[in-house]
Amino acid sequence: IDEIPSVSWFAIGYLVVMGSMVAFGCFLYSLQNLSTEQASIYAYINPIIALFIGWWLGNEPLTAMIISGAMVTIIGVYLVNRGYKKA
Repeated sequence: IDEIPSVSWFAIGYLVVMGSMVAFGCFLYSLQNLSTEQASIYAYINPIIALFIGWWLGNEPLTAMIISGAMVTIIGVYLVNRGYKKA
């Protein structure tokens, strides 16, 4: 434990609090206040938002493969929701 830098402990703590507890709380809130279909969209959209926040704040690279994967996900979510609206 002494060999792990304090910045790493901070990163782990941040991921536990923000990445798990806050995100799960927001997801439970959405399940209680939105339809199930709408709440399930967050499972697909949140990683895409995280990609762009990482690019914007963390200077992480956005490659053509990453952008095309995000577009496939967005189009898939759109098509699924369009199917629910027709039904």
